[in-house]
Amino acid sequence: MNEILVLYIAMNTPERFQQLPKAVKSPRAKLVYYHILNKGKATLDQICETLNLKKITTYPVLSSLVEKGLLNKSGEMYSLPN
Repeated sequence: MNEILVLYIAMNTPERFQQLPKAVKSPRAKLVYYHILNKGKATLDQICETLNLKKITTYPVLSSLVEKGLLNKSGEMYSLPN
């Protein structure tokens, strides 16, 4: 099954929806956040490849999520805070 479709289905389940922080507002940020929530961790390249997104638009989303404390960045790897 297409991974984007799987993420979409996961995003629309009540238990997953409750895990979404209110600070994650844009559709792209939600998609990126849920991807990391489901995978545990991912690099920019992995996120862009899996979700078929361009780096130029995904990097600012990741930076914003890190600035808000919603993601951690270690080297090139993004993950949820502990």
